[in-house]
Amino acid sequence: MKDLIYLDTDYIHSFISQIEGGLPTNIDLETGEEIAEENELQTGSGRETTIGGKLTLGELEIPLVFKAPSGELSASIKPTITSSERISLSQLESGREIISKKLHDDALKRFEEYMEEAKLFKTSINNVKQGEFIKIESHFQIVDFNFMKKAFDPEKILSFVYHDQEENLKQLKEKVSELKNGKERNLARAQLRELENKILTGKKNYKNVFTFLKISLEYMLDFLPTATFLLAENLLVPLKQKFLRESSKDLTFKYGSKNMDLKIVIVGKITRQVTDVTLPDFSQEYSFLEFGEVVNYLLKEIGVLQKNNFIVSPIAIYFE
Repeated sequence: MKDLIYLDTDYIHSFISQIEGGLPTNIDLETGEEIAEENELQTGSGRETTIGGKLTLGELEIPLVFKAPSGELSASIKPTITSSERISLSQLESGREIISKKLHDDALKRFEEYMEEAKLFKTSINNVKQGEFIKIESHFQIVDFNFMKKAFDPEKILSFVYHDQEENLKQLKEKVSELKNGKERNLARAQLRELENKILTGKKNYKNVFTFLKISLEYMLDFLPTATFLLAENLLVPLKQKFLRESSKDLTFKYGSKNMDLKIVIVGKITRQVTDVTLPDFSQEYSFLEFGEVVNYLLKEIGVLQKNNFIVSPIAIYFE
């Protein structure tokens, strides 16, 4: 049984449509309870009139607005101070027609069977090439840049990191002020100043790091195709929000740790290998065209990309 967290239905539909000469569909009839709703409203004035209409689509009949399988809408405006409108809808779930794409149930299975029969899957990244398909089980981590952007707020995170040290420093200052011996007090004050300078220097350095990370994230979020990525062994996998089965926040909370024993199956296509993660020399002519290298450099600095990593366009990601 597959526990899917990601499925690119657009790609799967296109694949099935091509190999089977069209996109198969089927109609399922569901059984269930009867739903009945009735509403009345009286107000206003006007004249009597009747509105009617019917639209037929296959066996599905829609009078004016909706009918599945039975429903009616009538409007009556009388030439008095009162206007009466009555809406009645009776719907049987047992008669509700649900058009469901067969692909949604077994398209992934069909795709994998086809690829395995044709021996088109690479089960290892060793010697894999651009454009080839992979099916790899790997340890992984989910990274969401929006989540990271909030987490890297310099002022807030530093207040947490140095809270205990600053409280200890405050208590030490109080104890030093109570010393009676002047020589001991002066020596203790010198040690406190040294400790205080270390804390200030550490906060400044960390603030610079967190500020750089936050600015980098804000910059990249404006043009990256997605804010959510899966990091696997030598793989960077961008995840489109519309194909995720859970929210990126939920996935980050569940699978945002590097040290996990869990493994996940990644089915996708290799789009490229990252061969350079250094910042381009902008003094050179046309260096602005090396925009991809700038992105690689920033992703490396954030810690989500390394040299020789492969970028994967995911088709399906699931636990097995």
